[in-house]
Amino acid sequence: MTKKNLVSAPLSEDWRKVFPFEDTSTVVGLLQDTWNDLISKRVPKFDPSSKEPHLTEFLRAVLKNRKAAVGLTGNFGAEELDSDADLLTGSLSNRGRADIRYFSDRTVVDLTFEFKKLSEKQSSLKSYYGDSGMMRFVTGKYSRDKPLAFMVGLVDTDFPKCYGALKVAIAKSKTKLELELVESVGGQAFYEPSRELPKHAHFDTEHSRATVPNQSNLVICHLFLLYGAAVSSPALAAA
Repeated sequence: MTKKNLVSAPLSEDWRKVFPFEDTSTVVGLLQDTWNDLISKRVPKFDPSSKEPHLTEFLRAVLKNRKAAVGLTGNFGAEELDSDADLLTGSLSNRGRADIRYFSDRTVVDLTFEFKKLSEKQSSLKSYYGDSGMMRFVTGKYSRDKPLAFMVGLVDTDFPKCYGALKVAIAKSKTKLELELVESVGGQAFYEPSRELPKHAHFDTEHSRATVPNQSNLVICHLFLLYGAAVSSPALAAA
């Protein structure tokens, strides 16, 4: 099967009826509120000068301390290192570890968040939607057997321009094909506003994952966290 021949049906409403959206909203809200609090307090090394791994590790450590205050009983960690075993060659492939994962066996919530520093530069946009970003979910490297996942863009420049450039990049024919995008009823590459978490996510994308055995469709909610120049300018912060 080639990607040109992929056929996929939208996620059923039955899936949405059973998914724990209330608990998911609490997790996402805590993540956003914690990020904004750390930025407003100007915590040392929690700024654009730090590399993304430090930012996510620091954020994850703070989330662990704040989860009980909002009634969360699960754990914030990094998604476990996962890979596929090839019995013929004895090698491992499709290896990966996501930035932040929240898991709770009490409420059956299992959420994976992949963070990317994001600007309107083509290289940054490709990092977000390409092999080191969204494609990790599409190929099953992250969130295998899960219906919902999260991409988080960290923006320290002109947010409206950055946001617009990302949507244009995702909507290109080649990109849609690579990402196995399931278009909306109106033929759009994304759902804006978000169908799944409209209070938190800017938009959603749906992916067939038809090239991965035994995988159903996946929805990625796209969140954007601001820092640096994006929050120091009132006009940018309000956008």
